[in-house]
Amino acid sequence: MTLHQDLTKLQSAMSAAVREHWKAFLFEGILLVILGLAAIILPPLAGLAVTPLPASALIAGLRILGIEEGLPPLPDLEFAVYEKARPDNAAAALAAVLLTLAPGLSRPTV
Repeated sequence: MTLHQDLTKLQSAMSAAVREHWKAFLFEGILLVILGLAAIILPPLAGLAVTPLPASALIAGLRILGIEEGLPPLPDLEFAVYEKARPDNAAAALAAVLLTLAPGLSRPTV
């Protein structure tokens, strides 16, 4: 078998596994997102940590700390959307949503 044939066979096997077990993959993805958010939010709620979050993520039990508490100001963040010359529909839709959500976000040309 050639490398191309091996890759095609592997791609077919992976596609079949995803089709057969899509619910498990979906559940795993949702669970990992929840665990990731919990890992960011729970330690500060317990008073064990300080974490940088956007103001929109402020929930009951958290408060904004700043210079008054002896913390240095955080640097500005820069976001950019990088995409290939001809992105597929999903990538183009995601880029369009990100551009509408973040004023001033640009698409740099590379």
